[in-house]
Amino acid sequence: MRLPFLSIGGLSLLSVFVACSATIEAGSVADGAGPPGAGPPPSTDDGGTRPDAPPVATCTADTEKDPANCGACGHDCRGGACAKGLCQAVTVTLPDAPCPETGPCGVAVYGASASGNTIAYIGNTTKSYVLATDFHGSKARIVAEADSGTDRWSLLSFDGINVLFTVDRSTTGKDETAFFRVPISGGKPELLVTVAKRWFSPQVVLGNAYWEVDSCGHLQSLSLKAGSQPKTVNAGGCNTTTYTPSPVFDAKATQAWVGFGATDLARVDLTTGAMKVVAEGLDPRPLALVVTSKELAWVEGDDCGSLLSASWSCKRTHVRAVPLAGGPSVEVATIDGAFSYGAHLFVGDDTSFFVTCGDELCEVVRATGAVRKRAKAPSVGEEFTSANVADGAVDLWSRYTFTRLVR
Repeated sequence: MRLPFLSIGGLSLLSVFVACSATIEAGSVADGAGPPGAGPPPSTDDGGTRPDAPPVATCTADTEKDPANCGACGHDCRGGACAKGLCQAVTVTLPDAPCPETGPCGVAVYGASASGNTIAYIGNTTKSYVLATDFHGSKARIVAEADSGTDRWSLLSFDGINVLFTVDRSTTGKDETAFFRVPISGGKPELLVTVAKRWFSPQVVLGNAYWEVDSCGHLQSLSLKAGSQPKTVNAGGCNTTTYTPSPVFDAKATQAWVGFGATDLARVDLTTGAMKVVAEGLDPRPLALVVTSKELAWVEGDDCGSLLSASWSCKRTHVRAVPLAGGPSVEVATIDGAFSYGAHLFVGDDTSFFVTCGDELCEVVRATGAVRKRAKAPSVGEEFTSANVADGAVDLWSRYTFTRLVR
């Protein structure tokens, strides 16, 4: 069994950096660290600053609380407040969504479209909808709709021009999944391809959809072109039904990392199908994966209960990582706070990891292992369910809201 998890690839809002005018000393943000990604000025071997080093940004702003210069000159929180040198989350309520009062409204994706910065999302009631609004939450407009509310629509990605979504027809007695796209400007959805099986939470990477068939790392792929048929990537190799984390992929879609049974992780070559175990005998077992340019990271949970139940919840989590080049795994951090079926988000990059800790979002600074709480869920029962890390920000989605956190 694998929990629904969506890998989002939308484009993000561009930063605007402001020139400033008084020197800011290092260590002005919380936890004694500079803003994520910042480093010391280039220096010579004798400890002095290089003559050709770029000038240090200066400004007269209070970098502890100025949202345009938060933690450092020119570090803009893009609509969020600044507290103790750290940007605070800014939340947009998705407007006029034709969503039921109970049950999910769908997952949103964000991108920079020709008409501005747009949030696309799904609504399902007696009809199914693709909707869009701007980043500031103005009135939503319907991009596409269908009369049948029994066909469940699920959003996959938004590239700034087209919205890609799937239609699950299993509720109408058809064991099939259809892939569609529709321009964000509106129009009739275009059917790309239909597969004669229900694909549970497929992921889209560079024009191909991938689906994990079982708990053994068995992947299938599908080119999103008319007439395409699913292809077996690798044969897997175990006979077990258990919880495994969703697979993750490198940026070039040449490799994937999958759960292999309950306690192992493996790397899959997407061209040859070759599989190699990279971590084995993990106890506690891995619950979610992230791959960066340097390592594979995962979350392990303590006291989780049955992971085959829709009510499991871990009281404490551990973030561990192993180098992509191979070697032993290391513990990065321990986090108190529930990691559960309803809130099991884990994303990140070389600088930081972000993981749900109860009804909040915690940041783990990779270099130090420091843990700090960065955002709180919009309301009770509306925990963060999906996220994307890009362009210096973390974009978060919950049932009715879109939240942006500048790092």
